[in-house]
Amino acid sequence: LDSEEYGTLPSRSYEVKGLKVQIPSNATVRGDKKRAPGSLKFDNSIPFDGRLKKDKEWTTCPICCFYDLLTNARYGCGDFINPSNLNWVDLIELSKYCNELVETEELDEEGQPVKEARFAINTVIASQAEAYNVLQDMASVFRGMLFWKADNVQVAADHGELKDGDVVPIHLYSNSNVVDGSFVYSGSSLKTRSTRVR
Repeated sequence: LDSEEYGTLPSRSYEVKGLKVQIPSNATVRGDKKRAPGSLKFDNSIPFDGRLKKDKEWTTCPICCFYDLLTNARYGCGDFINPSNLNWVDLIELSKYCNELVETEELDEEGQPVKEARFAINTVIASQAEAYNVLQDMASVFRGMLFWKADNVQVAADHGELKDGDVVPIHLYSNSNVVDGSFVYSGSSLKTRSTRVR
């Protein structure tokens, strides 16, 4: 475009795919624009061997993006955390949970519910911030938290138990299964409690 045709710079918009990251060896990126593009599809006939693919790919999987931010030395925590401090055997279940297709309220052309990945990330980190805060923000995408244990970075997430592809809640509390239908909270003062930091 010739800049002489405009008095000011024209407004522009971009479709940013972001960075390519490593994905698990038994996963492929869904490319279909109608079915959760960018999410991962796992091949359960291929057991996960604990490795990641050498070729990086674009994905919306929050676990893969989180892992990349943890281990990259240029823009992440890679100077302090290396891949040996993480265990993909634990992360693979979280990744499967995040990328599982769930029905939405929206209907497609055939009147069927549209399915999308349970959790996806599509973000730009454009400014500096405290590393731990950024990592916690990234973990919050998949309802997770991170902590250091036994010389490894541990990631835990609130996802319940998977059974036949469905989440089985551990126990649901509601007014119907509480005495008199109301919650009463009581306890000792925070100053008198012995605590433990995770």
